[in-house]
Amino acid sequence: MPNSFIPAKLYVGNRAKGKIHNVIYLWSESWIRTDDWFFVWERQQFKPYYRNYITDVNGVDIYPHYHFTEETFIAELDNFLNHIPLTPITYYNHVVYLIVDFRDEFWAYDPEFGMIVVGHDKPKLVERKVDKETLRGLLKDEIMKLVMPRVKFAGNHLNHLDLWGVRK
Repeated sequence: MPNSFIPAKLYVGNRAKGKIHNVIYLWSESWIRTDDWFFVWERQQFKPYYRNYITDVNGVDIYPHYHFTEETFIAELDNFLNHIPLTPITYYNHVVYLIVDFRDEFWAYDPEFGMIVVGHDKPKLVERKVDKETLRGLLKDEIMKLVMPRVKFAGNHLNHLDLWGVRK
């Protein structure tokens, strides 16, 4: 299992009764032996969640304890981008590119508007030539726009991520 960019189910509140969010797990920040924070990509946002339960889409618990450097984080991101389908599909008669199918929800990238669209109906495939390398580059830029505000905000207080010289 990769250390980051894992399609996941986040249980907010009680695992049995809590609300379930479809997310991409990015990293955890923990102190001592507690699961203090999970950082996830949720639709168009990058969010921290405090003390919640998280599994991958198959129900396997996620709790990696991983210290990122700039190189390892970029490697995880590139690995994720190389394994997503980017299949052309239609969304309200507009062509977008499939990122993740959570079974009850799908996420697709719309390069025209530079955003993630979320649908709940089964996507319809479209016959279209795709320049996946260009799409991956655009999507990488969008993801980094989500992540960098947290990195800059945290500065020296971010224990598990050491990116771009923010933490010395």
